[in-house]
Amino acid sequence: MKVLIPVFGSRGDIQIYVNLAVKLVESGHFVTIATHPFWRQTIESLGLAFMPLGPNINVDAEAARFRKSYNVLSVLKLLNSLHLSSSAFVSKYLDDFDLLIVSHMLCGAMEAIKANKPFINVTFLPSMIPIHDTIFRQIPKSLLFALYFNLGPWGKIKRKLGVKHINNFNQLISSDLNLIPISRYILPQAKNWKANCIITGFWPLPTTGQELPEEILAFLEKHHNPIIVTFGAMAFDSGFEIEKVNVIIQAIQKSGNSGIIQGFDNTIGKLRLPESIIHIGSFPSSFFNYGKIIIHHCGFGTMTTGLFSGKPCIPIPHILDQTFWAARLYELGLCPKPIPIKKMTEQRLVYSIRICETSEKINSNSRRVMEMLKEEKGLENALFHIENFSRDHGI
Repeated sequence: MKVLIPVFGSRGDIQIYVNLAVKLVESGHFVTIATHPFWRQTIESLGLAFMPLGPNINVDAEAARFRKSYNVLSVLKLLNSLHLSSSAFVSKYLDDFDLLIVSHMLCGAMEAIKANKPFINVTFLPSMIPIHDTIFRQIPKSLLFALYFNLGPWGKIKRKLGVKHINNFNQLISSDLNLIPISRYILPQAKNWKANCIITGFWPLPTTGQELPEEILAFLEKHHNPIIVTFGAMAFDSGFEIEKVNVIIQAIQKSGNSGIIQGFDNTIGKLRLPESIIHIGSFPSSFFNYGKIIIHHCGFGTMTTGLFSGKPCIPIPHILDQTFWAARLYELGLCPKPIPIKKMTEQRLVYSIRICETSEKINSNSRRVMEMLKEEKGLENALFHIENFSRDHGI
């Protein structure tokens, strides 16, 4: 089976589909990831086929333009431009594939409908999961979504493609299969989700064949169980970032810990780090296993990797769904109360570190959830449903 996965966004946005693609290839399918040319080397290094999609930009870096104010409208503007620029690429590629896997950004769904090409969806944003709702709640929500749908990039794409019958986001979700790559232990399947929404379990990164840089291994020999800090695509370089990094460094030191900070490359290059703290660039998924506590932004991919490490975390949500996931981890007793990025201070971080160090509840919950997640086999479940779909549709 020849599968196309068009996806745009940050490394974290793309990684989950890379993990799925690797599993599909291992099972004998031919999979192509279509994404920004910036990610070509990353995709091809894993033995996956690559096709360019949209502009050659590093979305992580592009986001720096709106980082300081965390303006949601700026985020939507960037996403809208990516949708518009990607549509023509997907339309051009579709004829060469048997199945389209539509990402959480819904890239390619309308094009697949136009071309009458079989497609399935992947959704991990809870607000985008189709539900059966009461008529009184459904009407205002539907009106709001329909307004944004028709005035946003999807309205322009639908007019260009001539698919006038497409009027809302639910029509871009496959009526047959919508995979939810989330653990039922973290987000149980709701009674009002539509029947096509299937929770598979998380799709974690493979941990085999990954090595840490020698410099980091030498650091770990001297400093056991450091605090690991990563903000993923939320880590950029500016005057505001210097202030943030200094708060993190001071909190780690004041709590009597050592630390490894990922990201903030240029910012940290301007600072003199204490001997007990080191900086790292990109890192393997097994990296979290070496830490005592993980401080992160609660992006979906980072959160998933953190949960599989069994270590307590301190969520520092920045924007959008990060706030939802941070709140969910807190509800499940896996972390102290989340600290929104604008409210992060040395005092609050130190307090949260102390909670992680002393709370048997948080530590035991983190280990227990890790063991449960490992038993779910999310990628195997996703493969099972995708192959059933392909057989049912004669692919």
